[in-house]
Amino acid sequence: MHPEDNRPLSDRPQFGGSVQVIPLPPFMTEFIGNGQMRAFPIHALDHFVLETNPANLDQKRELPPDQLTLDYATATVVLKGWRLEFMLEPLTCGRLARVHALPGPLAQMTLEEPWVTEIHIGPTTPRAPGEGGALCGKASATTATQQPHEFHPNLPHV
Repeated sequence: MHPEDNRPLSDRPQFGGSVQVIPLPPFMTEFIGNGQMRAFPIHALDHFVLETNPANLDQKRELPPDQLTLDYATATVVLKGWRLEFMLEPLTCGRLARVHALPGPLAQMTLEEPWVTEIHIGPTTPRAPGEGGALCGKASATTATQQPHEFHPNLPHV
């Protein structure tokens, strides 16, 4: 018996070396906060808008500066936090698997990562045509002080 056999199965390599197994891409995006966990199919995202948090228009440092609204067919998810523009590429590439709401004071500790402090999930909210600017192609990092950006993942990209 080898000492490796005492490790849990999750710690063991799947194969010896000529074959590598990668994890499956996520099917759902989970949102965890406010004492609940909800999940939506990644492909069901209709569009999103990244904008300045309307509650922080006077730019108080204790309030999260960014708001990211995700519109699904059955619900609207509103995320508030810091550096949410860093979520755009994983979101548009279907790699965003889980979002946790965490306390705001710790947000200044991780300057290179998005930090979500609030998650609000409610009924779908209709948007006026042309609201926000179109964001086509690969998602780009933008500052929250610019005009809102709108993205439609189900439309062809230029």
